[in-house]
Amino acid sequence: MEVLLFLLLFQEKAPDPGQLGACKYAEFAETIALKAGDRDALLVHPKDEKGPFPVIVLSPGGQAATVKGYEGFARWFASWGFVTVVVAFNSDAADERAGQYTETLDWLEKKNGADGWALKGMLDLKKAVAAGHSRGGYAAVLAAAKEK
Repeated sequence: MEVLLFLLLFQEKAPDPGQLGACKYAEFAETIALKAGDRDALLVHPKDEKGPFPVIVLSPGGQAATVKGYEGFARWFASWGFVTVVVAFNSDAADERAGQYTETLDWLEKKNGADGWALKGMLDLKKAVAAGHSRGGYAAVLAAAKEK
């Protein structure tokens, strides 16, 4: 009992999830070719860390014509060890965006094996998350419901 109490008293403080994580991150822009047309994307990933990393595909809210305004979310997730892909799904309705999550994951799978790609082999696509804000959040729920 005394040993357990000693360990509890001198344990390091748990990290604060409200702050950036320990991973440094880097980012780059891509254009993703989807059936509905090309979509701008921002990829933010852990830097100087060993992968593969789980992936978050994040859809902005509203018209989602740009990734601007969502960089902070992507950086925060990357600092905690996730590769985050913010996709400007444009004004597509939530149900249309839901299918584009899967297309985006397919695109990422191809790129993950492509020579010369910055993140080759760094994505763990078996651990993928659909996320979003507002209309993008609804699309994420629909995408998750459609997955096997």
